[in-house]
Amino acid sequence: MQDEESHEFEYIDIPTIPGYSYPIDDDKVQSITDLLNEWGLSCLRKTCLTSNPVSLPSCSKDILISDLLSGFELFDVLKCTSGGMITEYYKSHNSLNDNIRTLLVELIIQHLISNKIVMSVALAENIANQVQRIFPSELKTSGLITKKTNDRQMFKSSNIKLFSQWDSNNYEPEEDINLVLNQIRHDNCSLPELERHWSATVNYRLNTIKNATSTQEIIKEWPSYMIPIGYKLIDIDFKALYPNCFNVLGNYELKLEKIFGALMTKIKDYNSRSMLKSLTDIENPSENVKQAVPFFTFYLLHSMFVPTSKKVTIDDRGKKNIIKFSIKDSQNAFMVFCSTVTMVEEYITNRNQLKLPIHPFIIIIGTSLEPREIIVYFDSIKFKVFTVIRAIDLCFKIFQLFNLKYPIQSGAVWHFIQKYLYSIKTKFDKSYPNLNQIIYDLENNV
Repeated sequence: MQDEESHEFEYIDIPTIPGYSYPIDDDKVQSITDLLNEWGLSCLRKTCLTSNPVSLPSCSKDILISDLLSGFELFDVLKCTSGGMITEYYKSHNSLNDNIRTLLVELIIQHLISNKIVMSVALAENIANQVQRIFPSELKTSGLITKKTNDRQMFKSSNIKLFSQWDSNNYEPEEDINLVLNQIRHDNCSLPELERHWSATVNYRLNTIKNATSTQEIIKEWPSYMIPIGYKLIDIDFKALYPNCFNVLGNYELKLEKIFGALMTKIKDYNSRSMLKSLTDIENPSENVKQAVPFFTFYLLHSMFVPTSKKVTIDDRGKKNIIKFSIKDSQNAFMVFCSTVTMVEEYITNRNQLKLPIHPFIIIIGTSLEPREIIVYFDSIKFKVFTVIRAIDLCFKIFQLFNLKYPIQSGAVWHFIQKYLYSIKTKFDKSYPNLNQIIYDLENNV
């Protein structure tokens, strides 16, 4: 007896039955259930068809020609039990969490491998489009599926200029500035005059930085960067680079609060969760603890964006070694703690002797709760600042102004800072798992 419940047509490949006239018009198509009943084989319905057909999200069931041509249809992937769980979760929450999102990616990859479908850029783009059509809250990102490609630029030392997002721009140099330039270069002006002259020559300077081949060349051309208030000159140049950039120093509290909230739900590392718990368990935090919240927030970001990059080295015997960076590696490339100034010098000397690149980074002399000094180190220059937020701000601006590439260990964290805190997005940005989705969730209070 035919089920009384209504259901959509179900299709199945079956051998041709002699003597049966198959319908060819759409309006004559019969469901499998009707055919089995007509043939007296209704007992086979559960064998041929799933008793719990998977329903897809109602947001979009369109299959485009491009999907068919690509050889991949996400609807097929979602017909399994795990796929049904994903779609049901989306129906209930109108979004995917990290675990469900990971499951979706694993299903897609498993489908590609089992069906021997060769991945390509075009296919990855098509899959990303299908994911976004079916799950509209998901950001379009083909990077979730494609195997991460190695960065086309090799890690270089701090005295080598690296390509950045702005060095293809041209800035119209100011006119009649020779006298001002001489005063700047020969230190013939007071500090207030220096700031005025610096602002008056910013376009000329940005062009010289763009054409420089190393940071040493830039510093030699503009030695005023090395003075104690050189960070103010960096502020002036950065403002010219990104005139509409979000003012982090004046408006970071709300974003910082959102980041801290995300850490509570997204951090999986045991040690990092313990550190976070010890901070949140304090009932009446002291002023030192309150001031340390920005430090803990940015330090623990490295646990939310766990490094996935690897580095290949070759030893003296010619053997290749693959180094996978850890959370601690990412944190140390971002910020280091030293008990004394002497330890700072030893740390820098050791990295130079090992010929390890030294990118701009933050030095804390003391502890997170009792920092005696906060220093931003850049190409033998040490800028002393008074807050962790200011240190991060200055460090970020140095990366941008001097065309320096983010360290591979902490690249995801710096990209997050760039995109979320400063709202700077460029076509040169590297793709990292879940980064854009986390930013989207933070900006939309998901």
